[in-house]
Amino acid sequence: MPPPTLADIETQLYVQAVKLFIAADDLEDINSEISDPEDDMIYATQTVTEDLELAAAVQAESEEIAMVLRSLGVELMVQAEDLRGDGTRGPYLQYPRSKDFFECLLSLREKEFRTMFR
Repeated sequence: MPPPTLADIETQLYVQAVKLFIAADDLEDINSEISDPEDDMIYATQTVTEDLELAAAVQAESEEIAMVLRSLGVELMVQAEDLRGDGTRGPYLQYPRSKDFFECLLSLREKEFRTMFR
């Protein structure tokens, strides 16, 4: 199997980010569909208040989880965008060098020349 290219990795990061956004939206949809326990007259008054407190706690936690999922999705999108580069680097994410780079290094002293190729 050939190693993945930068474009493949970028695509995978975008797909994962979209999945995180969808999961956050689904979590909010599920949270909005939770029925209000006051609608059911079967519960006793104490049970209704306990259920309301539990539903409020679950809703608060699910909102926090949705926010975390969205922030992770944004982070993945930023990482995918960073893979494209800013255009100042050459292939293999290295800074481009001049054509006479090696000739300039040959004019250095021996110790400096060796430190460049360690």
